[in-house]
Amino acid sequence: MPPLPAAGVFVKRYSLRIALVSFLVIIPCLWHTHIEAGDLGSHLYNAWLVDLVQKGTLHDLYVTPQWNNVLCDWFLYQLGRIAGWTAAEKIVSAICVLLFFWGSFAFITAASQKPPWLLTPGIAMIAYGYTFQMGFLNYYLAIGLAFFAMALVWNGGSIEWLAAAGLAILACLAHPIGLLIMIGFIAYIKLAQHTRGWLRLLPPILAVAVIVGLHLYVIRFRTAFGLPFYFMNGTDQVVLYGFRYGMLAMCFLVFLLVAIVYSLVRSRKQPLVPGVRISFELWAVLLFAAAMFPEVIFLPQFAAPVALFVSRGTMISAILLLCILGCLRPQRWLLAGLSVLAAVLFTWLYVDTGRLNTIEMQAEQMLHALPYGSRVVVTMGPPPGSRIWFIEHMVDRACIGHCFMYSNYEPSSGQFWIHARPGGRTATSSAQDAMDIQVGTYRVKAEDLPLKQLYQCRVEDIGQLCMRDLHAGEVNCAACNQPLYWLMRAGMKAR
Repeated sequence: MPPLPAAGVFVKRYSLRIALVSFLVIIPCLWHTHIEAGDLGSHLYNAWLVDLVQKGTLHDLYVTPQWNNVLCDWFLYQLGRIAGWTAAEKIVSAICVLLFFWGSFAFITAASQKPPWLLTPGIAMIAYGYTFQMGFLNYYLAIGLAFFAMALVWNGGSIEWLAAAGLAILACLAHPIGLLIMIGFIAYIKLAQHTRGWLRLLPPILAVAVIVGLHLYVIRFRTAFGLPFYFMNGTDQVVLYGFRYGMLAMCFLVFLLVAIVYSLVRSRKQPLVPGVRISFELWAVLLFAAAMFPEVIFLPQFAAPVALFVSRGTMISAILLLCILGCLRPQRWLLAGLSVLAAVLFTWLYVDTGRLNTIEMQAEQMLHALPYGSRVVVTMGPPPGSRIWFIEHMVDRACIGHCFMYSNYEPSSGQFWIHARPGGRTATSSAQDAMDIQVGTYRVKAEDLPLKQLYQCRVEDIGQLCMRDLHAGEVNCAACNQPLYWLMRAGMKAR
């Protein structure tokens, strides 16, 4: 049966199970007042700014039509106007999570020829992994749509290809890298399906050649590399808010490797599903890409760098690991093991994001006491050992309806649909100034004033916030808690 009719039969047959799993999957989007997911707070704040621009309230910002990196922002803007900004945040985040979860589920189903119900706890772990926690929702949504498209064309006909083309348009609107990954993966899959003998080596050889070519292209620009490639195997997606997550990632990796080896030994006398080899090759190609691609690229067309390129992409590697396991006919004990790992991850996430929610509520109380239209900058660092750096964007969200975050990076970056005019009072038009403010090394100018600085009172207690007036000539927050930013900045300057 073709994929689209088969999907209809599947939904009808398992409608109650799908509804139950979907409800369980979106619980982390609902369990706190706000979703603590890095950049998400900034995207919501800028959706509010777009609303003010469209109403004619703000004149030092402007909105331009954009064909990429905008889909989630557009949904936040439209829903925020109708349902309120808090509701919009939860609705859009839940939709993105469901699209990624079921897109991954559909992809594994297409590769393994069997619904991967036993792997659902693992898929849920990746759905709330590093990419989501950093708030890269446009990229996240694009990958979810790409998985759906790849599932459709794995064994699909002309109707499925047409549907995949529609998903490609949406993926492009979300994030262009998602579209490129979709095209690359589909080309790899179809080439692998239609080659035999020594020609079967052609897909990985071509993939490696493309990656090497891209590497030679991007290293012409200013770049910064990240962690060693062998850490970027997919399980790094669960390394989040502290050192203990590293142990969880190690347990996750060992569990998956043991399960894969056991399944291979168990089924050694049976023919393997073709999806096993394709999934493994794609995973190996992505691991090679992690070794070749930098984390940060300064492209000339943007004022701000394209950052964390590799780290966000390992969510695909993680799904491919689960896909390999799904193609090997997993046993029921895998469900128990993955459930234990997922229970640990989500317990820690509930506690750690709850602490961040408490900090945000404190910021709300402080900012809401200011006169409407007050201009604020923020310099905040993450908890010790945290891999989720951008927690300061929770303060952007706390400004909605009350103040303006002058240090917000989106209007000056050139990567989004909202832009700052030079000399504006709502947001800086300099990407370098925005970075310096967030790092705490910006020297305040007289024309910047009046300006409030929000920061953590002590490095030892990141949950206690302070606020003060800035003065011309001073460095905005030289002693603030920003160790990770200092390291990142030093690394980029060294290259």
